[in-house]
Amino acid sequence: MKLFQLLLTLLILFLYGCTTISKESINIGSIVNKNTGNILYPKHVNANQWKPIPVGYKVKYLNTDFSGETYTTEYVFTSTQNDEYHFLKYHDGKLDSNTKYMIKEGREYYSYKNEAYKLNARDPDCDIYFIGRCKTGRRIGKYSNTSFSEGTWTKQHRGLGLTQITHKTVYDRHGLILFYSKTDSNIAQGTSFTQTKVRVDKEINKPTDCRTAIEACVR
Repeated sequence: MKLFQLLLTLLILFLYGCTTISKESINIGSIVNKNTGNILYPKHVNANQWKPIPVGYKVKYLNTDFSGETYTTEYVFTSTQNDEYHFLKYHDGKLDSNTKYMIKEGREYYSYKNEAYKLNARDPDCDIYFIGRCKTGRRIGKYSNTSFSEGTWTKQHRGLGLTQITHKTVYDRHGLILFYSKTDSNIAQGTSFTQTKVRVDKEINKPTDCRTAIEACVR
């Protein structure tokens, strides 16, 4: 099994050209500084202190996948019930009409075709705000380690074969993402590739508008 995982990892790296996909550097510290006073810290989570999300509130993201392709997602908040903030999600301007979404206590939930709401999380067994070592439900990367420093939540776990996966996230006081990145690194091969999700503060007619000057669009 380990040999198969190693061979599969090498195949993935070969398909990606066995090189690091270069992207314009995004300064996480700059994002944190621009949002001073609106950054989510563990103390806010522990005290269950969340900023209310008003009806009509919109957030827009520029997403870049592993290949460097970009697309936008937009959340439009439509209603509030108790501590549940319901919103619509658009992908490149197209409404995801089959799925309903909501934020509750900083966690995102979804309901597909009116089914019961489920937690929308990469590791349902590990809370996204848990600090420390957590046992996941995955067969590969059974444990994850999460830390917090200077406004950034960092989660690390093993991937397929020799791959190390690192997630970095900056949240606002609503519990909404300001910045997210996922980096798959293979130390033995010296290769890595990254996907990102960045809050933008201006209208983007085409996803490529910010591709060559992403810092100009970062919220």
